[in-house]
Amino acid sequence: MTKKNNPRLYETYDRELTKKLEERLLALPIEPSFSANALS
Repeated sequence: MTKKNNPRLYETYDRELTKKLEERLLALPIEPSFSANALS
C-alpha cells in the first residue's frame, strides 16, 4: 500500500510555494540576513 504521488506535481507546487515565500520575504521592510549577504 505505497502511496504513489506525482513527483512533478509536488515539484511544481514546491516551486510555487518557494516563490511565494521569497516574494513575501522581499516585501518585508527588514531585509533577511541571507538576502543581504547575497546582495553584498
